[in-house]
This record gives sequence, C-alpha cells and structure tokens, in this order.
Amino acid sequence: MKFLKSLVLLSLISLSSCYRIHHEPYGTMHFSVSDMDKAELITVLDSFATDNALVKIQEGGERMLSQEMKQHVHAIYENSSNYQFAVQNFLNEFCYSSSSYDFDKNDHTLAEELSKKLKSRLESVFNERITFYVDQYCKQAI
Repeated sequence: MKFLKSLVLLSLISLSSCYRIHHEPYGTMHFSVSDMDKAELITVLDSFATDNALVKIQEGGERMLSQEMKQHVHAIYENSSNYQFAVQNFLNEFCYSSSSYDFDKNDHTLAEELSKKLKSRLESVFNERITFYVDQYCKQAI
C-alpha cells in the first residue's frame, strides 16, 4: 500500500512538471528597418509602451557578451490587465518578430489591437525604412 501511494505521488509530480500553459500569439509580424540599431528600436518601443500604459519587464541581452548584447533584442512589455507584447530578433539580428499576448485569456481582440497599434507606430516612425515580411527570417517581403 505504501508503495502504491509513493507511485501515485511520483506520477502526479511528473505529470505536473510536464504541464505547460500555452499562450497564443496575436498579431504576429516580422519586420526589418534599414540603418537601425537596438537603441533606436528600444526608444520607439519604450515610447509606445508609455503611450499605451505598458511597462517594460525585459529588454534582452543582459547576460550576453558585449557584442551580442548590442544586437540582441527580447523586449517584453506588459500592462496591468496582463496583456503583453514582445519584440525579438533571435533568428536574425536584422529581422524582428513581434506578437501580443492575452495571458489571462480575457479578450484576444485587445491583444490583436495592441499589435495593430504597434505596427502603426512603427510605420509612422520608420516610414520608408521599414519592411514587413511574411516569414520569420525576413526573406519574403509583403
């Protein structure tokens, strides 16, 4: 009996450690901006976040070598309703991906709207310098 209880307990622990919550990305976009560095992008993202009551919770590159830190972006911003948007360039230093998330799963349309607002801001700030792509490697422009 004791063995059975131990077995059940171990099974529950192993099942719970495998459980992972999936958060659907909304409004995913891929883009590049000619003649832009990380600091310029972060400045635009920070401004957008302030205008939309979001707080930066991560910028990315903090624990990397100085050269990689200058290029790597993994910026995450969040509001009080637990909506987030993230911008990163893991796959290609010149190609950025952005998505919004509804972590409480309240209303994904608000997450989609956040992505639309961000795209509009990026277009207005970078004008002719920004190009949007259909793929995460920035190979096929829209």
